[in-house]
Amino acid sequence: MICRLKTTILLLFISVFFGSNILAQNIDSLITELKNSKNSSEKFDNIQLIVTQLMGSDNSEALKYSFEALKISNQINDSTKLADVLDNLGEIYRRLGKFDSTEIYLNKSIEIKKKTKNESLHSTYNLLGKSYANNGNYEKSISSFMSALYLMEDEKNEEGSAFYLNNIGIVFDIQGIYDKALEYYNKSLEIKEKNNMQDALAASYNNIAIVYFNLNDYEKSLEYHQKALKENIRMDKKRSIARSYNNVGYAHIYLGNYNQALANLKIALKMRKELQDNRAIAQTEINISNAFNELNLLDSAQIYAKIGIGIAKKIDTKEVLDDGYELLSEIYKKKKMFEDALYYFELHLALKDTLRNKEAFASIAEMEAKYNLVKKEKEIQEKSFEIEKGKLLLKQKERTILFYSVLFVIALILVFVIVFAYFQKRRVNRLLVGQNLLINKKNLILKEDKTKLTSELKDKTEILEKVYSDKQSVDLPEELLSLSNREMEVLSYLALGWTDKEISEKLFVSVSTTKTHLRRIYSKLLVKGRAGAVSLAHKYHIIGGID
Repeated sequence: MICRLKTTILLLFISVFFGSNILAQNIDSLITELKNSKNSSEKFDNIQLIVTQLMGSDNSEALKYSFEALKISNQINDSTKLADVLDNLGEIYRRLGKFDSTEIYLNKSIEIKKKTKNESLHSTYNLLGKSYANNGNYEKSISSFMSALYLMEDEKNEEGSAFYLNNIGIVFDIQGIYDKALEYYNKSLEIKEKNNMQDALAASYNNIAIVYFNLNDYEKSLEYHQKALKENIRMDKKRSIARSYNNVGYAHIYLGNYNQALANLKIALKMRKELQDNRAIAQTEINISNAFNELNLLDSAQIYAKIGIGIAKKIDTKEVLDDGYELLSEIYKKKKMFEDALYYFELHLALKDTLRNKEAFASIAEMEAKYNLVKKEKEIQEKSFEIEKGKLLLKQKERTILFYSVLFVIALILVFVIVFAYFQKRRVNRLLVGQNLLINKKNLILKEDKTKLTSELKDKTEILEKVYSDKQSVDLPEELLSLSNREMEVLSYLALGWTDKEISEKLFVSVSTTKTHLRRIYSKLLVKGRAGAVSLAHKYHIIGGID
């Protein structure tokens, strides 16, 4: 099994590079100060503080206050304050997914800052670059970040240059243009190392490690994860240290260094237990199980997988739970405990598609009955397991001719057995022989389709590898975590630019079902439509990679 617990990177843009750090203040106290403001300038400053606090948590309310600040800045005719308000409006509309409005306000701000030679012009280009990236307009996004970079280079501000080089690398990374992503990540890293920007080194090492992982260069990926680990240890960032140990361990799994993988993963597990990070604990338990599974230490693999599954159940972390079910199914299969293997494989499929209807569950029951009927010795058991597994996968293609043919044949066989067993008990043996002949015939059909089914299973597995592994070490926004596994799958295809019809054909569902998924995705992500959902998917690298 190819485990889906890949190391991922959270691709974040720098919102504002310069500016004073505003201490968190209670909104109520800020509103009180606003009411007691003595003049327009003081009122403006208090509103800006309120907007800063609200932005991200209550964008609609932040928008209301920003328009009030806009009115004041026009009244006092202060171009600097006006540009600041326009920046805030652009950023709020970006967070709301209204990119056209974002571009209008940010371009107005750029126009004002150019006329007044405002030193914060680079930060507005940065905001505009983020908006273009979120909206999938990568060419304009890179152009905006380049404009910010040129300003930093003109000022000979190497620290600022490093940030914008990193942002350009992120845009290429989102698009899967890994050679260019590495080019800009390395330029950014070179400046950080030259200027001893130690706080930022670990993040750059991690970015580069992930690119190499995506390029299947696991040796290089391990090298940079180890560098990130060293920096995190130096900075004494416990949570980041634990994450790096987990990443190093996982890279060792892909290199076949299973004992080294276990050593690093167990350190990560110990630290995550001390931090009481249950989601991370569950994931690392599953990672350790994966390493034991590769070593064929199946009892240990089973123990760790069950622990991880238990924790994931308690905190309702579905992606980790799904990894655990799939891994445990493989472990039981290796142990030739086919009933348990089938049970956990069904849980894996059920979790992947929570919208199965009653008819689908009834089909599973029929297949289980058939499995129990033909189960004999171990050789027959293994063949029966493969048949059952294949049928469970075919059930997702219930509209296809082959799937309905299988169900029809199974139904005929069951009816034939029940009727003749009831009325003619003496003919039971002959009926069983006939049924076995039909089963053997079906085996031949299934074997002919084995290559196709294996390819399709691998296809779905690799897509889910990419989507769910992105969550291993990074906390995604609550909106994305609220999506079901099927909705995540639909979102990953949507990010590839597929049409509703193409997604429906890929998932073997009707177009109306796909549209229902999309409406739910838009609702949960708080976006207006396709463009907003695609931008979020690209932002967090939730992109299907296989056609």
